[in-house]
Amino acid sequence: MPLEPEVPIFLSIVAVLILTAVQGLAVFNEFALVAIPPTTVAALRERGGRLDMLVDKSVKDLDNYIAADQLAITITTIGAGFLGQPAVTAFLAPLVAATGLDGATATIVSAVLAFTFLISLQMIFGELVPKSIALRYPEKTARLLAVPVEVMALILRPVTLLLNGIGRLILRPFGIQAGMASHHRSSGIVELAESIEASAKAGLLGVRPGTVRNALLFGELSARDVMRPRSQMVALAADMTVGQLMDAARRSPHVRYVVYRESLDDIFGFLNVTDLCGRDLRDDQGP
Repeated sequence: MPLEPEVPIFLSIVAVLILTAVQGLAVFNEFALVAIPPTTVAALRERGGRLDMLVDKSVKDLDNYIAADQLAITITTIGAGFLGQPAVTAFLAPLVAATGLDGATATIVSAVLAFTFLISLQMIFGELVPKSIALRYPEKTARLLAVPVEVMALILRPVTLLLNGIGRLILRPFGIQAGMASHHRSSGIVELAESIEASAKAGLLGVRPGTVRNALLFGELSARDVMRPRSQMVALAADMTVGQLMDAARRSPHVRYVVYRESLDDIFGFLNVTDLCGRDLRDDQGP
């Protein structure tokens, strides 16, 4: 005979539905905050309504709000499984036993069916449906859930701060800075660049595909991204002849070259490749 659940079946099922709803709320908010365009956030900030400012606050502190959402999802998932598995198994056991299976087999089959039902319930109503709606209507979703999410984030704040702190300590040795504040700006620029590039490929713009994209994304680069290591730098000796300079330019085509005297520690100046135009290759004078 299957074990009777400690909590009445009806109350357990109600609790599972409530936990699934809370899970859906967290998923709603998580995807809405990530998907809402930065221009929309700026418009909400200028409008200055109570809900608008709560959304702006959430976007500015994505680390803690996303952590609160993820923590809520984890807690509700565990809670729904803990309360729902025994209750649904006990509910299904008599129905499965009526098929003629013995008690032990009926209990196992009921447990598998209960597990499948709970997973499906949480995946569909706690994950997939909220995600699809939030990605389609991020602004409406974020504003609608601003107050309950603020309450949830406030309750979970001590735990999320602790978890974020541990996460930063783990990421620090790898040179990774935790934080998602730059996500919106970067994603907005990428979307704009992709739209312009698609228009250029279709012949709607008089520019080469990729030119505008590179120009827009250039601002996202740091000095480290565009700097060349000193050991890989192409430099020209000050005593090289014009012919040698031309050969070097053909091997490593650049617009400007560093010119040094004795070593790279003694930089003489810069040579623009256009300065070589019209020079006699037999000229022994250097740059």
